[in-house]
Amino acid sequence: MQTSDRIKRVITGYIVVLFAFVFWRIRGTIMSEFSLNNFQNYIITNYYLLTAPISYGDSMERQPVQSCNLKSVGYDNTLKNLEIEFHSGLVYQYQNVPSQIYANLLSAQSTGTFFTDKIKNRYRSKRLDKITVQ
Repeated sequence: MQTSDRIKRVITGYIVVLFAFVFWRIRGTIMSEFSLNNFQNYIITNYYLLTAPISYGDSMERQPVQSCNLKSVGYDNTLKNLEIEFHSGLVYQYQNVPSQIYANLLSAQSTGTFFTDKIKNRYRSKRLDKITVQ
């Protein structure tokens, strides 16, 4: 993840907490049953929504690649999401990846080296659960 993305996520998290606190104070004066536990659940739920993967439901279609580490790759041109399945079975979704990076990945001599040098730790990523990826 790039430094600017990390800063944006931290700032966004603080904004969510601030709005949740204001909401809690206003609602707390109106309804006394809105407890601290409810406030904590509100923050956890809304922070999860901010950090959840962009695309939901079925995984995108991926094509197999020749690599010791990568098993298959797929790209959603609309959302600019790149999905990479590893031989270990894990699937990661990389967000806001330019289409040229995906094209370069497919045409690279070594997809594993290209992934390590140009994608890994450069784009925001999410591990997709097996429930999400069917």
